[in-house]
Amino acid sequence: MKILNRIITSLIIYFSVILTSSGQYIIDEVSAIVGDEDILLSDVENMVLQQVTMGDKRFVDIIRCEVFEDLLVQLLFLDQARIDSIIISNDDINRMLDERLNDFVLRAGSEENLEQYFKKSMVEIRRDLRPLMENQQLAAQVQNNLALDISITPEEVKRFYESVPSDSLPLMPA
Repeated sequence: MKILNRIITSLIIYFSVILTSSGQYIIDEVSAIVGDEDILLSDVENMVLQQVTMGDKRFVDIIRCEVFEDLLVQLLFLDQARIDSIIISNDDINRMLDERLNDFVLRAGSEENLEQYFKKSMVEIRRDLRPLMENQQLAAQVQNNLALDISITPEEVKRFYESVPSDSLPLMPA
């Protein structure tokens, strides 16, 4: 199965290059592969658009790099979630999706403004966000499971910061 996925991915990339060199548009392209999962350029761009919609004022290239790194880490956690057989209920996903969409609508001012911004209907926006929300929740569950066994005392934190040279620590305003 992995060999078939890699062959298909290679063909997609190959034909994308051919289409690009012939002056036609690329529909989508694979930006990275983690385990059996691909990160598509459209996934990265959709997440960047979400960040900008939520009011992120940083340069788009900085947001894009951060989103790409987050997606890579998330896919590593998703791979672990599959190994650990972690499942998130549909009710939880629907609730979180409703919360996210309500936040987007509030920021955009109305559902119509949100639809114009994404150039999609609310049904399409919901459909596109659902797998992203599910993946984010699976990754968060793996992170929580990893953190359950970690216990750090205040004394350990104090020793750590005392061991780091003071000129290596960032300055924080009072």
